[in-house]
Amino acid sequence: MLLILLIKKIEEIKIILCGAGTVGIGCARLLLQLGVQLENLLMYDVNGLLHPDRKDLSKFQRPFVVKNSAMSLDKGLQGADVFIGASTGGILKLEMIRTMNRFPIIFALATPEPEIEYEASKGSRHDVIVATSSARYPNSILDLLSFPYIFRGALDVQATSITDGMLIAAARALADLARDEVVEEVERAYGFEHFTLVLNICFLNQLIQEYL
Repeated sequence: MLLILLIKKIEEIKIILCGAGTVGIGCARLLLQLGVQLENLLMYDVNGLLHPDRKDLSKFQRPFVVKNSAMSLDKGLQGADVFIGASTGGILKLEMIRTMNRFPIIFALATPEPEIEYEASKGSRHDVIVATSSARYPNSILDLLSFPYIFRGALDVQATSITDGMLIAAARALADLARDEVVEEVERAYGFEHFTLVLNICFLNQLIQEYL
């Protein structure tokens, strides 16, 4: 959706990932698999940017180091297209969002308190697109969007492992669903059966490509 709005290729977008723990690293891996360029993916933790000169990084964080002068989160967000939060509540400020590129995407996913509250983020500028991990607000990004459907899909096609290709197939299926018109059956059933069918088909197609 972001690429459609900005008329950009995925290799051109700049993403800021706040949080370099297991969730942040998992997001970073998937983003790189999707085609995001490492130099355009800046990851921050409590000590700032993950850069080559830091001596406190784990072996899991090392693959995502980037040599860049934007050592702090506020500097990194200048001109950025996407913010993905996997950190702590209240760390993202209105002023930071206002320095981002047009149609900025804010995924404030920290729990129980997001990096910035939904209402505050929406009020920062007219073109911002916001999602949080709270079901209280629109565009919520919850585990329920992919779980248990990823595992259900894997079981249905008798997969012996979960590959990056399967995760990418599921992510693309969810992205397509986000643009689909909601049919009456989905509205009544909250979309559960529809999600299952779509994700299962994606898993099956991916398995055929990987193993057959």
